Amino acid sequence: MLATETTKQILIVDRDVAAVEPLRQRLSEAGFLVRAITDGATAAMAVAERPPHLVIIDWNIPGFMALDLIQGIRAARAPQVIRLIILSALAGEQNVVAGLNFGADDFIAKPFSLREVVARVFAVLRARAAHQLERHRIPIAGVLDVEPRWNIQSDAAFGSGLGRRHRLKAPRGVT
Repeated sequence: MLATETTKQILIVDRDVAAVEPLRQRLSEAGFLVRAITDGATAAMAVAERPPHLVIIDWNIPGFMALDLIQGIRAARAPQVIRLIILSALAGEQNVVAGLNFGADDFIAKPFSLREVVARVFAVLRARAAHQLERHRIPIAGVLDVEPRWNIQSDAAFGSGLGRRHRLKAPRGVT
């Protein structure tokens, strides 16, 4: 696939080339420009030279642990610039919590479903896009945002008890 300015770039860092190839192919078919690297030092250089939109990294890779690369990426760049997903056979609660606390956006246990990984990639990149939009909101007349946060209330909250219809309630101060 030819890269364009809008093509999302993904870097996969995993020592198991045989496991990475089907994932690389599926992500390419989904419209991403994908590079695969098998060691941490090369991955760190690749991120510094040409930062991807997303890094998918195995927990234990030769030359690094995922946490080392995550900390390096988070320290060198604004946290919202590069998204990170950890893939690992070490899926115990302690590892998942450590990975998320160190800055990973998601943690996926091996063995994994290719469809699930692709869906999570899209979800993480949507979250990135939403975060970037939120940073660039423009207030209108100082009263409300471009996108007011509406509260949904069910009929039960209005006392009618007639099924599951919902009504929108405007934020305070907005009529």
